[in-house]
Amino acid sequence: MSDVPMEVEGVPFVIKNTFIEIVSCRDQEKSTSRRRNRSTPANYRAGCKVTSDDEMSRSDSEETKSSTSTMIHRTTTSRWSDMSDEDDDVETQQSSDEAKVEHNLTTVMIRSLPEGFSRQMLEELLDQEGFAGCYDFMYVPADIASGVSFYYAFVNLVTPFEAERFRTHFTGFDRWSVPCEKSAAVDWSQALQGLPCLIERYRNSPLMHKTVPDNLRPCIYSSGARAVFPPPTVAIKAPRLRRDNNKKIARSA
Repeated sequence: MSDVPMEVEGVPFVIKNTFIEIVSCRDQEKSTSRRRNRSTPANYRAGCKVTSDDEMSRSDSEETKSSTSTMIHRTTTSRWSDMSDEDDDVETQQSSDEAKVEHNLTTVMIRSLPEGFSRQMLEELLDQEGFAGCYDFMYVPADIASGVSFYYAFVNLVTPFEAERFRTHFTGFDRWSVPCEKSAAVDWSQALQGLPCLIERYRNSPLMHKTVPDNLRPCIYSSGARAVFPPPTVAIKAPRLRRDNNKKIARSA
């Protein structure tokens, strides 16, 4: 029903729905103004938006996803942090061990090898004992005529740290792959130290002559694999065979 001004006994009034409200003309104008102001959408009150149930549900879902993503990020970051701490501990321990090596020695002589211990047998032993790829030179002196070794060998390790580890590991070693009651002894090489010196010493040696069997020659290695020995710089002479080799072998034992 529209608001139609009426008068009762000279007093104006307006009929609204089922209620009768008597107002003056000024009150009517104010009421009309208030009615227009109240036409503002229901989801706004005093300049603030009132969120509907659907909007609140979507907002809660977004907050849940954001919270879950944050938790996953924190968990992942924490795990990576723990792994980083463990890696740092390992690196710190290794650095500490390497700091204990106060020299640059890498070439050792291992003595008291079993009788008939060949270069190939020594290679297999070192690899089995955890030194695969840790050495770059090996020479097992032997009688060229008979091929019998002199019970010792020269080995160059790739770093002073590995050389020190080699000394510690093989000093007193007796777990041979062949019957032997002797225990190994390890000393630093006094005459030659380092791969460059060893190469220069043997590249022009009669040991590298073509008449010498390959298994009796000095060898170099790269990343655990046999490498080609640098060529000689001069003509190599054939080795001279000595008649007292058997006596020498007996004395070395």
